[in-house]
Amino acid sequence: VGTGGLYRSAIADLPAGEYTLQLEVPALAQSGDRRQDAGATLSKAAASFVVRKRPMLEMLDTAMNEELLKQMAGMTGGKYNRLADAHKLADELKSLEHRERVAREIELWDSPWWFALFAALIITEWAVRKWKGLV
Repeated sequence: VGTGGLYRSAIADLPAGEYTLQLEVPALAQSGDRRQDAGATLSKAAASFVVRKRPMLEMLDTAMNEELLKQMAGMTGGKYNRLADAHKLADELKSLEHRERVAREIELWDSPWWFALFAALIITEWAVRKWKGLV
């Protein structure tokens, strides 16, 4: 982590079960210091933890909730149909078909084609006058 003596690690995919983590900090024997044994430890620490398998939330309650489905259909403007009524579905979809004719007014003077034609006429007139020496 960047701090002296503070370390972090992550272990993925541990099987479910109980675990104990034990850490030992060995003592560093210095050449002039005879009081410490080569195998001595300065500190020991232990921590226990449990790994459990995470349940898949969508598999906890797999029963159909008809009231919730009806409520969701009503909120979204839809309709809830039972499996026994599946043969009516095609007729209901045909009744939902909706066609609408939209009329669009386009003003001719606002068209880019009219602007191009006008610009072409002005440029042509200027070119003819230039060619005849009238400019």
